[in-house]
Amino acid sequence: MNFDFKVTIWERLNIDDAEARKIVLADIKAGKVTSGDDIYNHPYILENDVEVTQEIIHETSEQMSVEENGGSSTIEVIDGQETIYFNGEQ
Repeated sequence: MNFDFKVTIWERLNIDDAEARKIVLADIKAGKVTSGDDIYNHPYILENDVEVTQEIIHETSEQMSVEENGGSSTIEVIDGQETIYFNGEQ
């Protein structure tokens, strides 16, 4: 039986290339980059084969509430292939 809890956590990405950092920062400020995935898939990063490293900052993990998750579950209990409990919409 699995007991699943949804949490929020900070992800830190590092870009060594100075030009890439400048472009990504401008795109963050412009609202074009809103997630780590946007950085990994950024045209400049891809076209110039810029290395991006990731660190998950585990000490920032916080339990997420159903309200923060738009009404969807943040706790689920799964027995085999069957969800036997959830605390919100599935």
